Amino acid sequence: MVLSDQRLTGVLALSQKGLRAVSKTNIQSPPEGSGIDTFPFWLPARRPGGKNLAMRAEPALAPFDAQHLTTGPDRPEDTPNAWAPGLEDENPWAELSWESPQTLKHVRVSFDTDFDHPMESALMEHPENISPFCVRSARLIDDAGQTLATLQDNHQSHWDIRFDQPVTTKRLRLEVDHPDTGCPAAVFRIRAFA
Repeated sequence: MVLSDQRLTGVLALSQKGLRAVSKTNIQSPPEGSGIDTFPFWLPARRPGGKNLAMRAEPALAPFDAQHLTTGPDRPEDTPNAWAPGLEDENPWAELSWESPQTLKHVRVSFDTDFDHPMESALMEHPENISPFCVRSARLIDDAGQTLATLQDNHQSHWDIRFDQPVTTKRLRLEVDHPDTGCPAAVFRIRAFA
């Protein structure tokens, strides 16, 4: 089996194993007649383990398209629900654009802080103190090329940008930096509010 060190938003390796907090086996077997289903536990391995399978798909899959920036929930479900540029892209960016100028007061950008990797409490051991998926630096730029906001040293799921004076633009460009050598930048959503 060939494994990859690359981590991708919404893609994780699972294995069938027990969860000691709720069961002594790898299958939940409630008392008969209790109305609770019997099911196997499929759990992600904690980092630094849990590597993904190294594979190539022909034709290529496109689960990280920019269209996800305006649809769906702010977390992986049956798809990653995120835009993630390739690691080879040294200056990744995505844009929202409108046919006519929009006057905006607030923009919210939602990043992947790795909802699939639970950090239950400080008592659990974790190999890092910031999610390797989380975008740490970004810039928001208007249609005139003016930088409206800059983000540095981020570790939050949401970047809320509230303008002191409303901004009128036909386009918002989000430039992001890859957070880690093995993880591409991942953005779940960009929302702009009048």
